[in-house]
Amino acid sequence: MEHGHKVKSMSARRVKAFRQGQKTDANDAAAIAIAALQPQVKPTRLLSIENQCQQGLVRIRELLVTQKVATAKQIRDLLLDFGFPIPKGDRPALA
Repeated sequence: MEHGHKVKSMSARRVKAFRQGQKTDANDAAAIAIAALQPQVKPTRLLSIENQCQQGLVRIRELLVTQKVATAKQIRDLLLDFGFPIPKGDRPALA
């Protein structure tokens, strides 16, 4: 900023559209330069440290939920192979 440069944070997904050829450092740099000059490429929102931490925790939780569901399905299928059917879901069936 001291040298008169304007900083613009851009999404990699938007820049990808401007890349020509295979993914190389040179092609990536050219795509970034072209995308930075385009008025329709909007800058991305910069997140604070707190927002980044919160986003990370949310993603970790989503991953853990996905893994829990996959593990439950594997256990249910294994028990079914041995003749012990278990109803779907996390909660026990009410008698």
